[in-house]
Amino acid sequence: MFERESDTETYVGHASERPKKLEGQRMANYQFSRRTVIAAVTVLERMTQAELSRFLLELGPDLVSRTGGESISVMRRLNNVISIVDQQPDSQIDDGILLRDALVEKQFHSFNRVTEIHHGCFERCAPTQRR
Repeated sequence: MFERESDTETYVGHASERPKKLEGQRMANYQFSRRTVIAAVTVLERMTQAELSRFLLELGPDLVSRTGGESISVMRRLNNVISIVDQQPDSQIDDGILLRDALVEKQFHSFNRVTEIHHGCFERCAPTQRR
């Protein structure tokens, strides 16, 4: 990919400048990637201020204030959530679960609940005779 070693250094930095893994220390291995976390947060954009506050309160009592409260837009609050995950990737909620994992898992369960509701309505609402 790179013709000269200096090209590689320009792209990723010289090996001596890169962070080194300390003896016996593990590199962080997260369940969900940053892109997945951002996708989960993006789905929250359709929430009202009150719904977003409830969602954040369920994750932890301090998240509402850490994201700016209801005085700023939902989009800005969600950007603040992403910033929290970026700046403190090991941030945990009250249950000891990583915030980043909780955001994705909560969205996944919300999606499944909505799917079950729609599927249940389809079963009840669909005509019994089909052509």
